[in-house]
Amino acid sequence: MTAEAYGGGARARARVKVVSGAGGGGNGGAGSRSAAWNSSKEISQEITNVDRLSSLPDDVLIAILDKLEDTMDAVATTVLSRRYVQLPWQINRPHLSASSSLLKALSPMRRFMASIEAMECLTLDFFLTDEFVSAIQHLLSNAIDSGRIQALCFEIRTMLDGMEKTGEQMLEDTQRLLRFAGSSTNLFASLKKLHLKNLWLIDSDIEVLLTTCRRLEELKLYHCNSSDGAVLVIDVPPQSELKELEFRMCYYEQVELRSVPKLTRLTIKSWLYRPPLLLCLAPFLEGLSLTNSALRTSERFKLSELLAPTRNLSSISLNFENQMIWIRPEDAQPLNYVFGNLTFLSLHRIFAECNLTWMMFLLKAAPCLEKFHVAIQRHSCCHPEDVINRMKTLHPKKTRVLWNDVDFKHTNLQKLEIFGFEPDDKCVKFARLVMERSIRLEKVILCEEELCIECNFENDETFSTESWYPRSKDEKEFWEKKLIHGMSSRVKVFIL
Repeated sequence: MTAEAYGGGARARARVKVVSGAGGGGNGGAGSRSAAWNSSKEISQEITNVDRLSSLPDDVLIAILDKLEDTMDAVATTVLSRRYVQLPWQINRPHLSASSSLLKALSPMRRFMASIEAMECLTLDFFLTDEFVSAIQHLLSNAIDSGRIQALCFEIRTMLDGMEKTGEQMLEDTQRLLRFAGSSTNLFASLKKLHLKNLWLIDSDIEVLLTTCRRLEELKLYHCNSSDGAVLVIDVPPQSELKELEFRMCYYEQVELRSVPKLTRLTIKSWLYRPPLLLCLAPFLEGLSLTNSALRTSERFKLSELLAPTRNLSSISLNFENQMIWIRPEDAQPLNYVFGNLTFLSLHRIFAECNLTWMMFLLKAAPCLEKFHVAIQRHSCCHPEDVINRMKTLHPKKTRVLWNDVDFKHTNLQKLEIFGFEPDDKCVKFARLVMERSIRLEKVILCEEELCIECNFENDETFSTESWYPRSKDEKEFWEKKLIHGMSSRVKVFIL
């Protein structure tokens, strides 16, 4: 990209001319020439800075364009420079979004598809309507059959949001999806990823999709449901390549993973009453993420019982959404079978009034743990009054979690992170307790509260949270020294 593309060259020439003409006569000529020379050097540097993007090689620019959410935005960059004209067509994994009207969405899609000779994987985000389905079939069938597109990813959503739809409308959309899959087996057989929103899905529907999508590696369901009290059973065909499952706001009574032999990652966000998961066969499960706001009727459960069949978990993330802690502390021995290979543990949005020493049972049960991340929520999310009143009705009173077994030594933990740190008794006691018990601990990182995705809260000078977080250099140095005072280990504390 040239400087002229931004108008930089024209602005630079204009500034040189003005400065040069400023000292046209008299004894000030030499000083003016010197000023003009210095200004010219500044302008040259400015042009270099403006044009820095153009100095990047094509493969780097293509990688940058590939990160855009919609590849049509990358196509729009072709007006910036002649060099950019060919770059968008070299993206191997384009993402096209049909989030507007059919005619408006398909016209640029057709032009893009006509300009591409081959692509590794195409991601399409579109509405589940008969018109869109028919257009997608015509757009992709020849490209798939000819091998121009090696793989597909579909992100399919409905015209109405899930909260606005009746069960009957969700069922109609599900039937439309199944007809689409049945009439386009070549497309669905090429799917690597399938994301579905606002559908009424039962076991048999999932079975049809998994059988049709023979190459499917990732299945994500958002706000999908069925009748009250239904258990969703996932039992994949023997040849299935499914490696990642995600359920967000899908209020099934429970998800039963009867047989998912190649599954490596599982995410469940929000459930109602019973423990969210019945795990039968997932021998290669490595990553687990559980997020939930506990209800008054929610059952607390033991992780050793929920995850009993697993032996290869290396990463676990638990998010309590500033509500009651929904796991039960337990002895280390039964949990050690599950946590035996765990190297990363992350606990998010622990309510500010909660004591922290209960988390030591998790550390004791995970002998291979290397990184322990804890995030405390200290702010209250801003909601309308009616939402706040409804939350008080739905959620139980937050209570302390009691646990006293802290007499052990950990030999592998290397890093402890505490977000939402304040130098109060709870945080200081917990941090020192972990330092005392962890022989090989190298770093303790203490930070302010994390950005809240629910209300976009960010802890900075514009928010009044009555925070006692150390801000000045002197305060940070004081608490860094206080935390390690009397410690025999070589751990270093950093307050960011």
